[in-house]
Amino acid sequence: MKSKIGIEVCETARDIAFCAHGILQIEPFIITDLVDNYGNVVGVASIAQGISDRSNAEKALQENEKKYRTVVDNVKEVIFQTDATGLWTFLNPAWTEITEFSIDQSLGTNFLDYIHPQDRQQNLEISQLLIQRQQEYYRHEACYITNYGGYRWIEVYACPKLAHQYRLEPL
Repeated sequence: MKSKIGIEVCETARDIAFCAHGILQIEPFIITDLVDNYGNVVGVASIAQGISDRSNAEKALQENEKKYRTVVDNVKEVIFQTDATGLWTFLNPAWTEITEFSIDQSLGTNFLDYIHPQDRQQNLEISQLLIQRQQEYYRHEACYITNYGGYRWIEVYACPKLAHQYRLEPL
């Protein structure tokens, strides 16, 4: 309920109302005790802060994430991440199109499990060079096993992504 003390109107225009000041500014709008000329408290303390900037930023982030997700989900190359031990932490839908393994079935399993047995040692050694930061990236062809016993040759490009100077983030 609005206080009408000192004002002879039931409502005030939005551009001069207290709520407008809180909504339109970045810093919090703080109202302490409202007192009349005789020292009587005639209002309550209130804090209002506009959230439109944060709301706009959240909307922009959601839109960017949606665009990113659309690209990642529709590109025909496999986009992946593994942790430092080689377990898949992210795969896009191209993984299923190429290998016929589902993403859910593959996440949390080691990438070496999907490489032809004759190529596993070489891929392990290359991945260790990346993890130990002895190599910035690698690009090579590897023979991957499909879910139904076939094989697919895949060109792999991988590079480590560091979250902090000394902490390896998933590939």
